[in-house]
Parts: sequence; C-alpha cells; structure tokens
Amino acid sequence: MQAIHTHFDNLKINSRHRRIVMAAGLGIFLDGYDLSIIAVALLLLKPQWHLGPAQMGLLGAATLAGAALGGLIGGRIADRFGRKVLYLIDVATFFIAAIVSGFA
Repeated sequence: MQAIHTHFDNLKINSRHRRIVMAAGLGIFLDGYDLSIIAVALLLLKPQWHLGPAQMGLLGAATLAGAALGGLIGGRIADRFGRKVLYLIDVATFFIAAIVSGFA
C-alpha cells in the first residue's frame, strides 16, 4: 500500500490533474454559494411574504437540511451510478437553474 502512495506522490502534475482540481473547486464553490445566498434571499423575501422570525429560521434551516439530505441520498446514488455522472448532472442542473432564475 505504501508503494502506491509513493508512486502517486512522485507523479508530475499535468493538465488532467489541473482539470480535476478545477472541477472539484467548482463543486465546492457551488455548494458554498447555495448555502450563502439564502441569507440574501431571506432579506428580500421577508417583507414580500411577511415572514416572522420563526418562518425565516425554518427557511434558513431548510437549506441546511436539504444539503444534508442531498448528501445522504446523493452519496448512495453516486456509489451506484458513478460520481462523475452524478457530478455532471449536478453541474448541469445548477447551470440550467441559474439561467432560468435569470428570467424570474
């Protein structure tokens, strides 16, 4: 097992490695954006929907609950169909939803 780690530690970094790092970074960025934007959305929704503190708390908590549930379910789906396929579907969904939200 140690030989495998040594082999990977000694590999030269190439464009494929950089693409993998960029793809992983994009996933982390999208996740962070998703969890951060709820604060801005709540500020805009509060006066329009006449939300009280409890309702705002529930909406904010729903974001984290959705992330946790998505991690639990998404992990099992990724194990079954492959992480690359699920990641591509995830990024495509974010892209399409961002375009659609621009028309809202």
